[in-house]
Amino acid sequence: KDATMPNLHRVPAIPALGRSKVAILLAASCFPRLCSDAFARNPPRSKSSPTHFVALRLSQPQLWQRIEQLQEEIWPRAAEIWSTANPHIPEEEVKTAFKATVYPASRFHYSLFVANLMEEARLESAKECLSEWFDTDVQQILAGRSTLDIKLVGLNTLRDEVLYLEPDQESLNLMKAMFHKLEMHFHAAGIQDKFRFRPHATIMKASQLRGKALQNLKHGKAIKKTLRYPREAWAEFNRTLGTYSVKEVQLLDMHRPVDGYFEVEWERRFG
Repeated sequence: KDATMPNLHRVPAIPALGRSKVAILLAASCFPRLCSDAFARNPPRSKSSPTHFVALRLSQPQLWQRIEQLQEEIWPRAAEIWSTANPHIPEEEVKTAFKATVYPASRFHYSLFVANLMEEARLESAKECLSEWFDTDVQQILAGRSTLDIKLVGLNTLRDEVLYLEPDQESLNLMKAMFHKLEMHFHAAGIQDKFRFRPHATIMKASQLRGKALQNLKHGKAIKKTLRYPREAWAEFNRTLGTYSVKEVQLLDMHRPVDGYFEVEWERRFG
């Protein structure tokens, strides 16, 4: 058996077929294996993994600028702390990795809900739920106000893997009320049974280190495995950033980034 050929089923010689037809038979026998390889490289999106989220966006450029300044203060400190604990990995590579975890300030938002809306019918049902929720519940929760004012009171982390800005208690309570009402609408429509509501506006997260940014690092996987934002990296910069207004609520496709943000599937303005 020729070691250079793929493991094909042996086909009896049929001289009358000619070279072109034999080539077609050989290609057809390889096709299942080639498809399997392509499937492994590009697996389909899971029907259970989230595809969309309901967001309250903070869209002020002056806030984005302050967030970017904060990020530039924190990531070098976090990289320095990690390098001290892992001296065997080149410092410049560690800096590159931590810088890649910075979350774009133009995407700054609080998420109210996350769901899988990959199917078109499911997406349309979600939009109907959102419209009903907005008309019957949101306006009542905001008591006719045209904005939701959020005071950014300081930094915190999720397991040291996500660094985010916390909202003040009053706006947190309003977001919780919106979430619970929306959860009821989505649950009634069979869209999603549960979602753990933890309001956080991300500024840095370890999962940002992916794709080419990860592949271009010799020790990328080793760095990502233990990449964290310990308190000593950000405590010095833990301060209030001020109060900012949210003017609308949106349904966004998390897999379709557009112009520094996300594809908007549905949107309603307060007031």
